[in-house]
Amino acid sequence: MNKNWLKYNPEMDELSEKTLAILEKAKTSTQKFVEVSPELSQSNYFTRGAHAKSYAYVDAYFSPNQELVDALGISDYFYENQKLNIRFSNANNVIEPGKKNFPAYGMSLKFDQVCYPLVNFPLFPTDDAHSFLELFNDLNEARIAQAKSGWDAVKEIPSLLVSGLKAFYHINPLNIGNLIWKGSQMEQDFLMNYAYHGIGCYRFGDYVGKLHTEKKDFELLENENSDNLQKTTLQQILDTQEIQFNLYIQLGIDEETTPVNVLSKEWDREKAAWQVLGTVTIPQQKVIENNYTLENTSYSPFINPKAMQPVGRIQQTRKEIYQISLETRTKLNENQGERELKLKKE
Repeated sequence: MNKNWLKYNPEMDELSEKTLAILEKAKTSTQKFVEVSPELSQSNYFTRGAHAKSYAYVDAYFSPNQELVDALGISDYFYENQKLNIRFSNANNVIEPGKKNFPAYGMSLKFDQVCYPLVNFPLFPTDDAHSFLELFNDLNEARIAQAKSGWDAVKEIPSLLVSGLKAFYHINPLNIGNLIWKGSQMEQDFLMNYAYHGIGCYRFGDYVGKLHTEKKDFELLENENSDNLQKTTLQQILDTQEIQFNLYIQLGIDEETTPVNVLSKEWDREKAAWQVLGTVTIPQQKVIENNYTLENTSYSPFINPKAMQPVGRIQQTRKEIYQISLETRTKLNENQGERELKLKKE
């Protein structure tokens, strides 16, 4: 098998001092956001800073493309009949009961040693780590202000618009048009009827690549309760059949053809072909709804072994944010659970 693939270089991850400084602000705003998340989401637990809404959790099995995982030297992480857990979610950072959310969904795959959060939109709104953090920070501040009052949230709009413009400034105009076009084409559908994509790149041993799943086609149930629509449809399907789909890998060629830190543009599929990494099978089962334990479960790709870590500057900023979000909600949810248990006993 040809191994002329792009190799990992630590320079791909380097952040400037300016970016590291604003990253500290983003970590603080993430912590504050999680602390007010029950009020924003009208929930009795503290949620994630993104993909707050869980539709369901299911168990699955993985069967690898043995020739490819052997060639990459990653057979320790992908092996036959490996069990994994899958979380389906919506990208919104708050839970809004009774409302239809924008069809931006997540499907997180948790293997024994590696995690891959996937989303149903292949592109990222900016290539610049610093402007991404500014936008992320202002979004958090606006949500935190919303928890106080509507007027406080309105006062955050000017800074939010400025940071949004800065983020898009770092994208080629043609890529912006592509982003807007792809976004406008997204329609409300059953969550398995989308292809899912990893955000940015990952290490696969010595090499760098991207992940992607294929689109499936199932009928979307009509249901007046939009909050339960996805879970209800998933349960009906898994009552009678299994769901099977391929997990693909797109290995980089070189930094010019397949740039690691350009997330606003897809890699050329003719020059860097998608290859089947393996097959995921979701057997018939009863789906699991959210609870304290699952809410505190981490699907962070940054707990992956060193040889399987996310790659790129924006990925490094997300690493710190994932960690502070997990630490904050885990601590607060454990305290909340202890308080509720005490009240029940009383």
